[in-house]
Amino acid sequence: MMFRWVHFLKQFLSAREAETQRAQLDVLLSSARPESSLEDRMQWISRFLQWLRHESVVETQSSAEEQLSRLAVARVRYLLRDIERNPQWKTAVGKTIRYTLRDTRATELFCETGLPTELSLIGEVWDRIVIKLLPPKPFGPLLSESFIRLFPVDTDAHWVETIDPATFQSVVDHIQHDLHPFEPAWDAFAADMREALIYLSSQIVAIGLSPAIRARLDSPTTRELPFFTLNRLTIRFIEVLTAEERNRTELEAVGAALTAQLQLAENIVNIVLKHLDEHGVSVGLVYQLEKLHRYNRRCTTLVELLTSQQFPSTTVTRFLGNLITENVGRMRIRSLIQQVSSLLAQKVVDRNSEVGEHYITRTPAEYLHLLRKALGGGAVTTVTVYLKIFITAIGLPQFTTGIAAALNYSISFTIIQFAGFTLGTKQPAATAPAQAARMD
Repeated sequence: MMFRWVHFLKQFLSAREAETQRAQLDVLLSSARPESSLEDRMQWISRFLQWLRHESVVETQSSAEEQLSRLAVARVRYLLRDIERNPQWKTAVGKTIRYTLRDTRATELFCETGLPTELSLIGEVWDRIVIKLLPPKPFGPLLSESFIRLFPVDTDAHWVETIDPATFQSVVDHIQHDLHPFEPAWDAFAADMREALIYLSSQIVAIGLSPAIRARLDSPTTRELPFFTLNRLTIRFIEVLTAEERNRTELEAVGAALTAQLQLAENIVNIVLKHLDEHGVSVGLVYQLEKLHRYNRRCTTLVELLTSQQFPSTTVTRFLGNLITENVGRMRIRSLIQQVSSLLAQKVVDRNSEVGEHYITRTPAEYLHLLRKALGGGAVTTVTVYLKIFITAIGLPQFTTGIAAALNYSISFTIIQFAGFTLGTKQPAATAPAQAARMD
């Protein structure tokens, strides 16, 4: 009996919430004003997206992330059906979105949003701290500055990526509803993507030809690096793309060549990482390599979109989802530290695994050789311990005692290193990464 009452109460609350959401949607759709200011239109779109991501409680066995994604997409479909029953709403909503896109620029959205833009890791951390402390900028003509306010959470990326092609096309058709033949062009995304591609390729060339990376490559001349011809290929791709009589075959060929060149540039990242394995790591260089990798990936996506005859819905939703994820992540200081630290940790572990090979014996002769080295290191360490006890016992001032103890251990470890001895306590720490690498 109690279960039936609880079930009835849930149904009643769910129905009440549905009615409330329906009333909110009606108010939202009726308040669309295409003739209002850009900031008012952006505020309306922000409220519109808030309604889509409203977290209702739905009984399901799927994860909360999947549940919210399905709910948001279902709301998009419901919204489209609701607009159809009121032609005035349909016209006003379409014009409001079109006019907003017409009055904004997306170049920075494609070439900066979600990507590291500072010259150093410290600068990037400081930039994120400033973003955290300062209030958000008001809505303006730059979509890159308004993007985080429109899509502020990770779950937005999931429901955007799950929009099916039919729903996506329906959204585009509703935006273009009642489009006047002489109305100014509202979709400048292709032009903004071209500008973003030129900017990103220039950044890739600047990083790839920097002394820090060239010094770690075996290429004798700059001309042999893939970065040297990257800008030239990018310009050629733009020229073919914007030609009055576009040659589809040539466009695909140039696009494939540009994508292959970007892949060669990505291979340079792996070569430099291999150099770090052998000669040590650098926080600044790792940050530059992370920028190079992210810029390469963004350029590849832009080339894929621009090469297609019309923007494929799956590619667009995936790209938009990546923009949201990367932009939300860029607002977090922890994510930047984790990205760089994980790469540094991997390089340190890989380097230790190579060093650890020297501490692994396979034959009796190798075991006796390592045993002699360990006995030498143990003898030096024994003398070091007795000297430490003596330094502590003679009653020197604490400052002098600390200096003497530091010199004692420094000289001891230096003797072990130059004499070719080894320290037994170092063996487990050095062999563990090597064993883990073999098991992997």
